[in-house]
Amino acid sequence: MFKFLFLFSIISLKSFALELPLPVGHREAFIANTGVAMPESPGNTLINPAGLAFRASDKTSLTVSGNAIARQEFTIPGVAVEPEEIAVRPLIAAGIYPADRGSKAIFISSPLTYQVVAASNSEAAGVLTKSIVRTEKTDLVAGVSYARPWEGNENVALGISAGVSTVSEKTHGYTTSSQAGVSAGTRFIQADAKTNSVFVVAGVMAKVTDRWNVGGSLGFSPFKISSKGTAMASLLTSDDPTNIQEETIDFDPQTKGEISARMGQELRLGENNFLNVDVAYQSKTESENYAGSYETAAAWTYAVGFRMDASENIKPMLGFAKNTSEHSDTDLITLGVALPERNNEFIIGAFQLNNRPHDEAEGSLATYGIIFSSNVEY
Repeated sequence: MFKFLFLFSIISLKSFALELPLPVGHREAFIANTGVAMPESPGNTLINPAGLAFRASDKTSLTVSGNAIARQEFTIPGVAVEPEEIAVRPLIAAGIYPADRGSKAIFISSPLTYQVVAASNSEAAGVLTKSIVRTEKTDLVAGVSYARPWEGNENVALGISAGVSTVSEKTHGYTTSSQAGVSAGTRFIQADAKTNSVFVVAGVMAKVTDRWNVGGSLGFSPFKISSKGTAMASLLTSDDPTNIQEETIDFDPQTKGEISARMGQELRLGENNFLNVDVAYQSKTESENYAGSYETAAAWTYAVGFRMDASENIKPMLGFAKNTSEHSDTDLITLGVALPERNNEFIIGAFQLNNRPHDEAEGSLATYGIIFSSNVEY
């Protein structure tokens, strides 16, 4: 019984964490991660590598993007403290180079980095369980990209990105279970997990007209390189209050069945104003932690972004994305301003993300911060 209740709290945390659409990319980060149909952006390496094929410049470009600061605030029902965390995350660092036909790139990124505190209060069969879990997770990817126009049709391009993804996760948990007049128990656990796997993102983009682009991409992991997880757990119960039960648990944290798909379009409005509309799907996955196997529900993301040409040296940007799954809804709002000057484009802005679990017993998350990106051609 205790094991089931511990498992429930971890399932809630995993679903909650995987649904966070944090900003990523170069321009994409400031327009709510839209851009599957946007050409000539360093963020193409992560979202749709086919866009690299339409680079008008024959120069090499270097890009560095990141969170200057991001604050995360958690509201946990039934818990007196409302913890806050500060996280710093590299969005992308990329070098893009002209090829004989098309473009090639090398990149490194952390599309997902967070320090999450989650909690749940539940009652089943007269047993009251309260859990609070803290997880620190980092997904670091490094890879190469190549894109080129379709043979015989310069308005259609194909691209592919491939590399290695390293996911590291540390979990600290505290759970109490009690049944009035019968028994009570307290459990502490610390778990460490690391997975190395190969990832692939394949994409296509087409310039339908001078003012309308469409694109799509598919991401998946064909195989793992290594996957290992270890947990140390201790349990103390009222039935035997002088005996601390300890155990070591080994598990395989590899995520199975993970497939992501994106499709979208970019419309050119007026002289140099651009509207991006994207839809993304994340498949249901299976994984394992120290409490056993679990599933994470599929999720859909609907996003819209707008880039405006206010003047030659000032280009405002904003975006909104809504992520929804069976467990929670998440809203992402982004805004920024691009300051292009000769061969350099510097963008600075901010984001606000709110996660609302469907189960009122689970904790909610609000995170906001400053983001920046700089792209230099030489």
